Amino acid sequence: MALGNLGDAAAKYVPDILNFLKDEKVNANVRSGAAVALVNLGDAAAKYVPDILNFLKDEKVNANVRSGAAVALVNLGDAAAKYVPDILNILKDEKVSANVRSNAAEVLGKIKQLKLEEVIIILNYAYEPNQGIFGPDTGNFEFWRFWSYFLSGGNHEVKRLLIWLGRPERKAIPGQLTHDEGKKTLEVFLKTWEPSKGLDRLREDLAEQISIVAQNKKVNWKWQDIGLLQSHYNNLKTFYPTKAYAVQSQIINLEGWQWFFKARNTIIAHIAFWLALIFAYPKFPQIQAIFFWNPWVRRILGVGYKLPCL
Repeated sequence: MALGNLGDAAAKYVPDILNFLKDEKVNANVRSGAAVALVNLGDAAAKYVPDILNFLKDEKVNANVRSGAAVALVNLGDAAAKYVPDILNILKDEKVSANVRSNAAEVLGKIKQLKLEEVIIILNYAYEPNQGIFGPDTGNFEFWRFWSYFLSGGNHEVKRLLIWLGRPERKAIPGQLTHDEGKKTLEVFLKTWEPSKGLDRLREDLAEQISIVAQNKKVNWKWQDIGLLQSHYNNLKTFYPTKAYAVQSQIINLEGWQWFFKARNTIIAHIAFWLALIFAYPKFPQIQAIFFWNPWVRRILGVGYKLPCL
């Protein structure tokens, strides 16, 4: 740790510090201290990011050492940015110590602002009350909810997602939604669906919330929303058939209205067309010849009926 505070003077000894980190015979606390020392050596340690990451990934390495490796990555910024997928994979692994995962989450916060599909990996831990960071018997889902929000930089899509997912207080879930709110919520859910593959607890809750929003009696779905609802139905029908039925019922209802509006518009357009021709009839001989005196045109454009001769 002292070496870590010597800055440039200690930079050339980074390989030696890394050797302490690598040596399994060295006390775990000393190895963790070596990892922390690398934090303060910045650029000099940057090229060793893959080595540090390997310690973080290695299940056989002591949890304290792995936590130290996570902390070491914090100040390596851009050098560690391309390894974000690896760090996210560590967060996915439920066998990893909660302390290691919480440090890994902190690393991500220092490296980059996470996208929606990355944030849900962290939010998934809110569904695991027996893996709290303060011990195996302490649930700490609020911690993971906070990190989901913090690591996204307050992204509006993540804020909307947190209203519904991650074990929010039930009284905080809106019972009444406008059409705009309902549509935006289903759009965020759709973006979340594919990245949630493998996150079973989160996906199960996501399926539940999709059906709840789709069935919300305050949301007056429009026929333009059929495509969005159909996408959700396709996602749900195989593994969550009861939730899919809730979405399908809305689609069936909208398709009935869609048929009605299309038929109505067709009839109105047809009537308007012939009325225009009738008013133009006295002034334009060409219209008389083409549309009124030609039986084939009358039969086709008249949808089978014949206008009387005027």
